[in-house]
Amino acid sequence: MSLGLLDLANPVLSRLDALLAVALPAIPRIVLISALLTYVGMWLYRRFSAQKRLRALKRLSKRADKGLHDPDIEFDELLKRAKRSIRLQLTIVGNIFLPSLLGMLPLLFALSDLSQRYSFAAPVSGQAISWCVQPEAQAATVSVNGSALTTACTDRPWQPAPELAWQGTKLTHDLDALKSNILHTRQWWNVLLANPAGYLPDAAGDLEITVQLPEPNLLGFGPGWLNHWLFWFLVPSIVLGFYWRWRWKLV
Repeated sequence: MSLGLLDLANPVLSRLDALLAVALPAIPRIVLISALLTYVGMWLYRRFSAQKRLRALKRLSKRADKGLHDPDIEFDELLKRAKRSIRLQLTIVGNIFLPSLLGMLPLLFALSDLSQRYSFAAPVSGQAISWCVQPEAQAATVSVNGSALTTACTDRPWQPAPELAWQGTKLTHDLDALKSNILHTRQWWNVLLANPAGYLPDAAGDLEITVQLPEPNLLGFGPGWLNHWLFWFLVPSIVLGFYWRWRWKLV
């Protein structure tokens, strides 16, 4: 399966996760990967964001903002100072835009990899799993293990390597790898993020086949959001992002 641009780091991150798995369960692995990539992202932002210039612009911006609170200022002068303040703020935004995007890249790469490894759990063989087809009118054209679907969502007993067919033609897929739960035709955004489960033939048009795979229970207790990998990835990233911004005094 070809990789999208944001999937290019998946082999490296998967290898890192496998090494950590020797000693750590899933949640600490996710937190460590989040911490590492947050550090890399903040370092990239620091390295490429011209902090000296940004600090100078921030000082000028604060000075300009103070001038807006002068009670004796004339209206024309107020407009002039307001324009200068806005211009300085936009200059700051313009100077941090590209470095911010660069700093986000490590986290975006990780989102692709982690979502494929921690979004779905393996169903028990024989467990009733719902297969859904959109648009509903095409449900009868799709069959699972030789049995045609009758409604938009139909339960079928799960078995490894399920056989799927569309209009009698066998479909090649990798749904049982548990990295994705949907099949669709190739879209423009798959240049960025490939579908690890594979693609439907172009002739299928807007047809989508989704299997309702169970989600892993990472923590083992508590609400669903606390057991989702995204919580354990984003919260440490946000906290550490603020820490490195304070530690390095970043603008």
